[in-house]
Amino acid sequence: VQGAVWVEETWQGKAFMITSFGRLQAREEQEAGTLTGNNSAYWRSSFLASPFSEDPVFHGPEVEMAASLKAAGKLLRYVPDVRVQHFYEEGFGNFMDFGRYWGWCFLNARRSGDTALPYRGLFNALGPFAPLAMLPAKLTIDVIRLVQRWNDYRLNLRQGVAIVALLSVNAFAVSYGGLLRVLGKNVPEPLY
Repeated sequence: VQGAVWVEETWQGKAFMITSFGRLQAREEQEAGTLTGNNSAYWRSSFLASPFSEDPVFHGPEVEMAASLKAAGKLLRYVPDVRVQHFYEEGFGNFMDFGRYWGWCFLNARRSGDTALPYRGLFNALGPFAPLAMLPAKLTIDVIRLVQRWNDYRLNLRQGVAIVALLSVNAFAVSYGGLLRVLGKNVPEPLY
């Protein structure tokens, strides 16, 4: 089961929710595509069969767990009434740093993670060009999430334009994080 994840409702916080937890703010219970390491619960037997730790990276171990559970025929549910407030450090540098970190973790999971991970074959087949594919993919996904959640976030046009600009720059940070992974660099240290 995956619950909803929210942060403070500033315009930058809303951008962070879209890029990080955009799929976790739907208002109706539904099948979940993946899980996050926070605000999720597992059958004890499933977790003990494949325990994970998010140290030293997140966006990897929990995504692999979700892929394994789905491959085993388990149903993942998103339950919006189970909400958690996630810490978010305001600031442009923190937002970009998180994007870089997320890009490294995303590509790392696709390069070395469970074979059931979505898009694993694609990102392996792209080889050193994978970070280039991450840029338009991340921006497209985030803009779609923004449109889907526009009313949920009670956005006005000015906030929407500012968020699209921030998401655009973030897509470059995500791509750069993927490039660091391709170059064999260690996971970038988050600022927060």
